[in-house]
Amino acid sequence: MTKENTQINQIKEYLTSTVRAIVSDESIQIDFNSDQENNFFVWNQNLVDGKVLVLPQILQEILKQTPHHNPERSEGSLDDELYPVKQFRATSDMALCYLLFHDTKIHQKTQRNSEEQKFFDEFEKIRVIANVKNSYQGIVWNLLHKIEEDIFSGSTSLSLILLQEIFGKKLLPKTVQTAKNLAENLNSKITKEIKNLAKKVSNQSEFELAVAKVLEMLKDEENSNEQKDDEKKSEAQSGKPKDDLNNYGQENVEMEVEENPSSGEEETLSAPQPEDQKIVDFKEDEKGGLAKVKLEKQSLEEDKIEFKNAYKIFTSKFDEIVFPQKLISKKELELLRDQLDLKIVKLDSISKKMSLKLKRKLMAKKHSYIERDNSSGVLDRKKLTKFVLDPFMEDIWVNNKEREYQDTALTILLDNSGSMRGSPIVMSALACEIIAGILEKFSIKTEIIGFTTADWKGGKARKMWENLGRPQNPGRLNELRHIIYKSSNQNFKKAKVNLGLMLKEGILKENIDGEALLFAKARLMQRDEKRKILMVISDGTPIDDSTNSSNDSDILSDHLRHAINKIEKQSKIEIVGIGIGHSTEDFYQNSITIKSLEELGDVMIEKLVDLL
Repeated sequence: MTKENTQINQIKEYLTSTVRAIVSDESIQIDFNSDQENNFFVWNQNLVDGKVLVLPQILQEILKQTPHHNPERSEGSLDDELYPVKQFRATSDMALCYLLFHDTKIHQKTQRNSEEQKFFDEFEKIRVIANVKNSYQGIVWNLLHKIEEDIFSGSTSLSLILLQEIFGKKLLPKTVQTAKNLAENLNSKITKEIKNLAKKVSNQSEFELAVAKVLEMLKDEENSNEQKDDEKKSEAQSGKPKDDLNNYGQENVEMEVEENPSSGEEETLSAPQPEDQKIVDFKEDEKGGLAKVKLEKQSLEEDKIEFKNAYKIFTSKFDEIVFPQKLISKKELELLRDQLDLKIVKLDSISKKMSLKLKRKLMAKKHSYIERDNSSGVLDRKKLTKFVLDPFMEDIWVNNKEREYQDTALTILLDNSGSMRGSPIVMSALACEIIAGILEKFSIKTEIIGFTTADWKGGKARKMWENLGRPQNPGRLNELRHIIYKSSNQNFKKAKVNLGLMLKEGILKENIDGEALLFAKARLMQRDEKRKILMVISDGTPIDDSTNSSNDSDILSDHLRHAINKIEKQSKIEIVGIGIGHSTEDFYQNSITIKSLEELGDVMIEKLVDLL
């Protein structure tokens, strides 16, 4: 018997004994089927066939992820054996929910087409989970984590609105955010009807009747929207300005920005059409204010990226590059900065530790540089014997030199999505503040940029798309907002107040990472420094519900991978990804994941010092 078959039998044994104990039925069996997908959003009652639980065959995936054997544990320890079992638990728990609370006859009583059946399957899945809420907390915990994991792969469902209504604060961040986005994009009456399903989860027949009502409301809403779209389409097509669609259908676009031509005083800039693309930087003038500096135009042809499926931008005319002072008043910004200071005071011990650590590491590196093989200097004692034997030997000199940091530019690109709200954004602000303040003393130019969207639900970009008849696969369908918290040439003391904006309610929205990286890269490439470092802090996969719902679900993730690949291979920028709570290894070659927010500063410092 092969090792794989042995493990399969062990997994069956563990899972079967657990399921039998819960349902008190010794006839229950477990089998594996390669046709079953390992994704919560495609599971349904097919996980149960009579008294057999049919689970996906994912052992090969698990073996690749299994941790190396710990030499301190005994050979074949229980921990090693249970690791693969834990990976199957969510699937077996889902099957168990169906086994306990699902009646196949009721579910198949009404004839439905495949799309309707899928809709009912999605809500029935949430119903059976709801019935274990108070009895089996472990099952609930496993399933909620599986949902969060699969949302990162781009899967989603309207049933998440019901899930949030039932489980509330038990949900994980991305699940909450996704459910909220789905609800906001629905008619409020339909959202209310979905939430009311929570009152009927104990009765499958009543629940299915209520789901049927939701489905009818959705169909009516869709028909109504199509009629309105048809009415508007002819008007929009006859009177639309051509420039509004310059970016629609545009393939292989790298996003850059232009200076707003309307006013030399404004600091709110809209992104241009490709032929007008320029980069804007800011430096302090003689009076200590911020003056704009127009940078050289980059060739768009050089910056093209190749995609399997072309990445498009429906329109970039509503995109923004802003300073915090243009989003809120100076007084409010100062108040938010005071609030941030109060939160940071509570982290005083962490702050001091981070500051000392960074200073010591930079100072240690500054004095540890030895230059060898020079034409003059101090005689290298290790080569003295060789020199005696060969007086004409040349490479015998060494020079102690201080490492200079003046030729380095760093950009910290910070995810400003809604899921970063609370402790993650506070810790990120603290880390940015410490690093920028100290690096300034070592003459390292540091820029801090936040990226988010200007609106939920796609904003003006989506409205334009709807007015033009909702053409298929429109590409990125939201308006970007790049927030310049600190430009490279700005004194940090003057920029410090800007970090308070991160606490402003409503600022943190969606995250479109790929274009944010290209924006940061374009600014870095305009710098004269030889060393260029881009540090990205994010809490997971790019998510913009408007774009994902109107295109291929992987459009933003694919574009992020292409953007990173371009930066890493085609430019002289060293890039590192730091994932908060979720791994970024799928995207960045040089990446690290932190599980505790207290680790963020230390991880940023370690990575930064390694690069320097």
